[in-house]
Amino acid sequence: MTAWVNSDDPLNKEELYSVNSVVNFSENLKLVAEYAKSKAENPNYQPSNQINASALASDSPIAEEGDAFRVELDYDNKTNTTASAHYNAADEGFVTAASPVTAGRTELDLEFVRTLNEDKTALKLEGMRTKDHTTKATSKGVLASIEQRLSKNLVGEVGVRYYKQDATAASRNNQAATDVLDITDGTAFNDDIINQSALSDVSNLDEDIEGTTALARLTARLPQYNDSLVFAEYEQDIDHSDRNATSIGGETAIGNLGRLYARHDLINSLSGTYGLNDSDERQRTVFGFDANYMKDGQVYSEYRLSDAISSREAEAAIGLKNKWYVQEGLTLNTLFERVESLEGESDTTATAAGFGVEYLANESYKASGSLEKRWGETSDTLLGTAGIAYRYTDDITLLAKDIYSHVDYNDGHRTINRFQLGAAYRDYDSNQLDMLAKLEYRMDDNSTGTAPYQQDTTIWSWNANYHPTRPLTLSGRYAGKYTEYDADGLVSDNTAHAVYGRGLYDISERWDIGLQAGTYWNEQADDLAYLVGAEVGYSPMTNLWLSLGYNFMGFEDEDIAYDDSTQEGAYFRLRFKFDENVFKRNDPSKNQRLPRNSTL
Repeated sequence: MTAWVNSDDPLNKEELYSVNSVVNFSENLKLVAEYAKSKAENPNYQPSNQINASALASDSPIAEEGDAFRVELDYDNKTNTTASAHYNAADEGFVTAASPVTAGRTELDLEFVRTLNEDKTALKLEGMRTKDHTTKATSKGVLASIEQRLSKNLVGEVGVRYYKQDATAASRNNQAATDVLDITDGTAFNDDIINQSALSDVSNLDEDIEGTTALARLTARLPQYNDSLVFAEYEQDIDHSDRNATSIGGETAIGNLGRLYARHDLINSLSGTYGLNDSDERQRTVFGFDANYMKDGQVYSEYRLSDAISSREAEAAIGLKNKWYVQEGLTLNTLFERVESLEGESDTTATAAGFGVEYLANESYKASGSLEKRWGETSDTLLGTAGIAYRYTDDITLLAKDIYSHVDYNDGHRTINRFQLGAAYRDYDSNQLDMLAKLEYRMDDNSTGTAPYQQDTTIWSWNANYHPTRPLTLSGRYAGKYTEYDADGLVSDNTAHAVYGRGLYDISERWDIGLQAGTYWNEQADDLAYLVGAEVGYSPMTNLWLSLGYNFMGFEDEDIAYDDSTQEGAYFRLRFKFDENVFKRNDPSKNQRLPRNSTL
């Protein structure tokens, strides 16, 4: 299975693609493996997907990229035993928000659960180890516990945990690997509310943190009160009386619409569950609700309170988003969100409103557009997008797209605009030739800071694929750009060009080989580079190709030669052809590898 995510946000252009595979060794044992690669221009370094955000943000170049790898092994005998092992590893440059994997970390989680006594008792064992790629510090822990159903709606758990964290570890809270098991029917309680703890600060301790704790937890369902869920848990370090953590919370359904939830944590801990210490007391309160009040509509509200004793930070958020079906082929989208800083820092307060429209009713053209405005304490943002595709003939389609972003800061503004025109040609009758031509204008006007500038870039490109015979494909690309850069009253310009081609030959229905060559020259840098490489490809299914190649010489340009397959060294290339019939895998007229029924 393959996946591809692309974001054209002018302030943070992202691209993420991944390949994963599932192997069922037996009915009880399954293996999942996945590889992903991300690219980002001017990435947003958010703690939600990057532990070492501050370190990377200060040292990062304009563009960032990285790889990630995940392996998961699951066992379930369908009666009384489940076990799993998870391994994740991600480069520091893997900063995409489209993946839950954390950048700059290697993580290993192990879990084992066995139920006994007619599913009234559960034995649980879990272990974890994390390593930060920047500090090289590690965190590790092991938990053994017994969970017992005390009554129909009451579950208790007691256990022992060992933890150790390096003094230089910069990891956030490590969530428990296991759910709270409902022994009655084998399901799990909502771990969104059960297994969340307060996020940690970055550790600056001089000594490692190590210890053993005892823990107890009670979880109860209240059928007489809307089948609500409440819980309380306490954990105490055996050798250090000042190291402990207490949490209480619950949730209840709001009819068939959604849920209302709340949780409060008091934790003498630097890194949550696997790192208690007596040097940092933290509190966090979370309560809110989310509800689906209409088809394709959702309203949500949440109040967040952190370090309540010192009133350091408090936030409230409320949001509303809708999709309105005006008529067949015409859809309107609306968005409203408000985040309010109640105490402490006020720069998180913001209000956003948005409007979008999609028109898909006409077979000859499709159009869409959106406009969003965000008002904040430190900046105001206006983001607009518009696009249209027009089918001129069966062979020719015309395209137009514009993305506009304007941000007003306290010390100036930044405006980014990207306007694109394109034309696509496909030989409808013979499918031997297809071409794509594109013209793009980019404007970046940045008046913030001490070094304001304006950069205007014009990019033109032409791509073509030609099939003289069924097994042979010839591909070519020409691209050029003209850039004008104005800073401190000095204006400079530059022109660059790239030309390269590739030939692919199908050895069989599954395998192909290819050769590629090209050249790149940059007038301002007086730079001339060449491309020579070879590759081998495999097609696991119709319209999907996986290729592995090596370039003995290569070049790179972020605007006109940004593909990994043009850089010197080894590369991996994924191609996927899709249209409105791509998912008709059981139709021999669409999936050429299926046998056709005989008409004789």
